[in-house]
Amino acid sequence: MDTFVPVVEMERTHFTKELKECIGKEVIVSGWCHDVRLLGGINFIILRDFTGTVQVKVEKDKASKEILELVNSLHQEDVLSVKGKVVEE
Repeated sequence: MDTFVPVVEMERTHFTKELKECIGKEVIVSGWCHDVRLLGGINFIILRDFTGTVQVKVEKDKASKEILELVNSLHQEDVLSVKGKVVEE
């Protein structure tokens, strides 16, 4: 997934195991923060649900300050929902 938007209430549209069939579509996934990697211009969140994991990419030049602060504050096992377009890389 390439971006995400913090929304107070989002209802999951897919589980991580279903994302291979969703390339190019916008989805909402929910789960636990498994890991966060803060790199130069890109941050990565590994989101885990009970069906698997997905890597969420947050590009610093495309994300708002609010989103970057949220990513920087994440810890393992924090619960979150992510809305974004599924891409294959």
